[in-house]
Amino acid sequence: MWTQYAARGLCRLLPLRCALCGEATDPGARHAMFCEPCDARLTFRAAETHLIGDVRVTTPHVFSGAVRHALHELKFRGNTPLARPLGEALGFALGNVPAGRVWLVPVPLHWRRRWVRGHDQAAALALVAARARPGFRARRVLRRRRPTTSQVGLGSEARGANVRNAFAVRWRYREALAGARVVVVDDVATTGATLKAARDALLRVGVRAVTLAAVAAVLPGSVALARELGDDVSAER
Repeated sequence: MWTQYAARGLCRLLPLRCALCGEATDPGARHAMFCEPCDARLTFRAAETHLIGDVRVTTPHVFSGAVRHALHELKFRGNTPLARPLGEALGFALGNVPAGRVWLVPVPLHWRRRWVRGHDQAAALALVAARARPGFRARRVLRRRRPTTSQVGLGSEARGANVRNAFAVRWRYREALAGARVVVVDDVATTGATLKAARDALLRVGVRAVTLAAVAAVLPGSVALARELGDDVSAER
């Protein structure tokens, strides 16, 4: 308890600032890196299943506002503490996955991109989400067979072609995955092409059931989708 009082006293001299908006934060809060309003925006409320492209994806959030900003901070700026609240929300959203042993499999980065960024955001999110239930286990089951270009700015068809057959199951996991239940985890579901390619690689080795999940879904027809696909969004308000 005294450490919390000490932290509060220190923050009067050197106040903590929210990782998203820059406002002062409460060091005793569950997620001390956020102010209360931003923390509320990132907190899990209800799981939703969206039809993205031709696949169904379970998400706790829509890709907009504070969630969009947090995911960009995590993915492109290496703000790795953001994986905690985002991964927790994802784990709670998977509460309807049938009980038992469930593999949480992150969509992998190619090793070159992981080396440049210094982190793998999907792997970090899966690791946090796995703490939501005793039966969840996060494992880096998939690997990128080849480097792919960034999906940002590519249209729907180009995205599908970019990641088609891009993933393979690591040999040491193939036997263990036969008949298993798997959740594929990604940060954002835009057209569903990446999640679908990962799912297909798992089904080829005999996985029994695959659930596709992401922290946020880019809704069809949204400005966010137009931006991700590289369309003109100059009329955005």
